Amino acid sequence: MSLHYLRVFLLLIPFIAACGGGGGSTPSTPPPPAPSAVTIAGFSPDAAGAGGLVTLTGSGFRDVTSVSIGGVAANFIVLGDTQLAVIVPAAAIDGAIQLNSRSGAVQTASSLKVSGEAAIEGIAPTFVKRGSDVTLSGTGMEGISAVRVGGVAASIISQSPTRMVLTVPAQALGGVIEIINASGKAIPLAQTLSFDATIVLDGFEPTEAPVGASITLHGSGLLDVSSVRIGNVAADLAPGRTDTTLVLTVPPGAGSGPLTVLGAASPLLSAIAFRVIPTITISTAAPLAGIRDTLVSIKGSGLDAVSSITIGGEAMKIISQSPTAIAFLAGQSGEVVLNGAGAQRVVVGSFAVTAGAVPTVTVARIDVGQNFSQPVGSPLQQLVPGKAALLRAYVLNANALPSPAVTASVLDRTGALLGSIKLQGPSRLPTDVDAKSLGTSFNATLPAAWVQAGMAVTVNVSSEQPYNSGASNTVRPAVGAITELKVMLVPLIALNQRGQLVTGVVPSVEAVKARLARTYPVAPEHIQVAVRTPYLMSQSGRSFASADLWDRGLGEVEALRSLEKPDWNYFGLVPRESTNGTNLAGLGYMPVLNDETQQSAIGYDDSPGRTNSLDVMVHEIGHNKSRGHAPCGAVSFLDLSWPTDTSHLNAALGPSPLIDPATQSLVTYVTHGADDTDIMGYCQGLWFSDHNYAAIQRFLEQRPVAAMQARSVPFEQILVRGRIADGVVTLAPISVSLATQAYAGTGDWTLRLYMADGQVTTQRFSVATLPDLTTDTAYFSLTLPRTGEIVKLEVLHGDRILPLKLDMPPVAAARDTGDAIPAEGPRIDWTEHDGQLDLRWNADRYPAVQVLHLGAIKTVLATQLSGGTATLPLTGIPAGGEFVFSLSNGFDARRIVVARKQ
Repeated sequence: MSLHYLRVFLLLIPFIAACGGGGGSTPSTPPPPAPSAVTIAGFSPDAAGAGGLVTLTGSGFRDVTSVSIGGVAANFIVLGDTQLAVIVPAAAIDGAIQLNSRSGAVQTASSLKVSGEAAIEGIAPTFVKRGSDVTLSGTGMEGISAVRVGGVAASIISQSPTRMVLTVPAQALGGVIEIINASGKAIPLAQTLSFDATIVLDGFEPTEAPVGASITLHGSGLLDVSSVRIGNVAADLAPGRTDTTLVLTVPPGAGSGPLTVLGAASPLLSAIAFRVIPTITISTAAPLAGIRDTLVSIKGSGLDAVSSITIGGEAMKIISQSPTAIAFLAGQSGEVVLNGAGAQRVVVGSFAVTAGAVPTVTVARIDVGQNFSQPVGSPLQQLVPGKAALLRAYVLNANALPSPAVTASVLDRTGALLGSIKLQGPSRLPTDVDAKSLGTSFNATLPAAWVQAGMAVTVNVSSEQPYNSGASNTVRPAVGAITELKVMLVPLIALNQRGQLVTGVVPSVEAVKARLARTYPVAPEHIQVAVRTPYLMSQSGRSFASADLWDRGLGEVEALRSLEKPDWNYFGLVPRESTNGTNLAGLGYMPVLNDETQQSAIGYDDSPGRTNSLDVMVHEIGHNKSRGHAPCGAVSFLDLSWPTDTSHLNAALGPSPLIDPATQSLVTYVTHGADDTDIMGYCQGLWFSDHNYAAIQRFLEQRPVAAMQARSVPFEQILVRGRIADGVVTLAPISVSLATQAYAGTGDWTLRLYMADGQVTTQRFSVATLPDLTTDTAYFSLTLPRTGEIVKLEVLHGDRILPLKLDMPPVAAARDTGDAIPAEGPRIDWTEHDGQLDLRWNADRYPAVQVLHLGAIKTVLATQLSGGTATLPLTGIPAGGEFVFSLSNGFDARRIVVARKQ
């Protein structure tokens, strides 16, 4: 069949507004709608061009109100109750013929072939190497003027009306095929190519470098590389790669060892190890003023990587050196710079040669922090741009002199002044650095607009005598990329112990936004929180009385996210009354490959008496952002990268004092004592440790969303999701909907689809786990184009095909093995009344139904209905729009779109 069958289904039918509904108890269920009298026995001819006439036979045709072909409205003539003629419209595309009546809709079992413009019916092979040949088959192909693959022009080897052979470009980065017609219009095909990733790594250079430096990989097949990890941290891949060359950047947190290259079926390790040159960081430098040849001591980390120290470009004499300390003689005034391995250049500040004695006051250390008071240059210190920060300057004097005035000026990357500010501090100068109290430092809040990449902060002490002769210190805090967090709150409707429907209580949007802004490395202006229409659980049970029902409920929430807003996090609010005493408080997916394919979680709602619902939300979204459990309490899926130093024992937060961004003050642990624990443990922690905070920031900065390839023309996509346990795949019924972006992910798992016309589609994918359950179950969810009638599906791990079963009511034994699609087309009858939608469908052929409402926004009403009849609440659904029904036989699904009645 033609791939054009998979295009837009839009019906222009009068509509009415639906009444609101809802309530706290089970609604009364009226009788399901009477079966429609409209049936289709067949049609002829099976192919026609624009303006052609197609005759349908069947019954009940006098009740037909509108007709469409492939979703395009068509004029029709009722020839009698058993015959109907349809005129093929000019904009028609290949697809089923749909008849709409006052009580429902029914489609033909097969598609009408619309002749005219080129129609691609087959692509072989679909799993290819770049530079190899691909054959397109179909009709009208003599009108194709050009073909692009992954945005790159492909060479056409041969061409006829029914067949074309082309060569896949060597530089194709994606598998989207576009055919260009005679008028120059580009038409993307629903079926994409998957590249056979044979990656060879010949070497890389340099073999050692600091964080932020570039590494160039040499080899072949590098266009297929999806990720490179250095010490289990993904590196940023630079644009402009070729098949033989790939440039990447050493990321923060990277560790020494072999490079791990992902993109092929199995990870590829480099033959030689890469060494991360210690990053030179500065914690203190004093004094920064004095007579000529004053001994200046610098403390920090990575100082053994320093090769020279210059002031004003002149080399100074180094007296002593270790990984944590270095001392030199300052021979002149000017900017102090540490030069080190890997072309590192670290500006310490400015040294001033004075005529008299060494100043008695020094700016020993500067902290600029948002959640942790860490000295500038600390390995985990990286600011979020656009988020206010606490500035702390430690101004010291051995004799505790009265405090002079202390000010700070902030410059942008070009040297332009962003602003100046006066710091508040103690009445007398401290004699040593004490970071645990704000009373021992000079402090100010840097406005959010000042916190930007390349910023420089200079702290100046008043030069008035007798205190000192003008001590100062300049630092350049590390500022990362913009991060964002978008959370959709989903109040879930489920049954309580008395059999009544109850709805999860939604917390204040502002409270959620404030809690996320306090704990996550995201600026408040880049946090979005919205509330979705309440969702009635579709699957049997409709409660959360067991861990299995929590698991299934989370799967439904993930389906909502995939179909509605795949770039958001979805958080389902579980009604406490529906849990029946289970010991779960929340559940969230944790991606195995640090991508964002499954970004959903559920947890207790905000019912009266629950004081930690927002803490559960922070914890579960932390799993979505790649974090395992901190070592506190009876946890499973322990974070294997957890630090082993004493400041992190028992899931402690680390050595640096914690800052509350909401108050710009240090947090006093009145609840849990001085050794508070990470919220990713099971010890009622409230904050992320410095380890998890930095890891989440890296995850958000990399924005590792599964690669999506945009299409200019909407296409039909299927949602494939399920779980893998004990080597067996349990597959949820496949559903179908419209989309404009195609999934193009990677991983060591493979989905293989077999079509009725002989096509085979393959797609690699990754999986997620549920750290809050003790099982080893893996979960997957992906969308991809529906390129034909699916008759069989396989899931492979490496080269091994896993046993597969369907998570749906049995239809026929053959269906579990992937038999052909039912000969009868899908039919669904529906009525709307009293704020409810009543449905009846041919469940003997299509056991599972998904329901969406399309209006100004897309809203999923049900993900997996079964039984042949159902009643759904329409609470919160606006008037008008269309209902979209996906009827699934397990391995395949058909889509029916109907306008709401008036």
